[in-house]
Amino acid sequence: MQQLNILHAKVRDMRETIPKMLEPLMHQYSTPEAAYQAFIKAVQEAQADLSDFTGLMRHEDSKAALAKAKESREQDPEGIKQWDYTEHPDWFDGKKT
Repeated sequence: MQQLNILHAKVRDMRETIPKMLEPLMHQYSTPEAAYQAFIKAVQEAQADLSDFTGLMRHEDSKAALAKAKESREQDPEGIKQWDYTEHPDWFDGKKT
């Protein structure tokens, strides 16, 4: 379960990837080279985040948890109750299981 919490947190962080990449383009720089360097740095950081997420998705714990969820869905596709964040006040804390 902890692995799924970590994946969930990473997916939420991935929503900000493109805005973070484009953020340097919103500022004025003294030279085009400075603007380019700021943009390249943001792209490299986004690439690192994506690489981290890909590694987590390929981790054996993640594969096992997702395979178990798939099997459960196949056995009882209507039996999975919709998740409601109000029932889990600590859902955003990746440290808890």
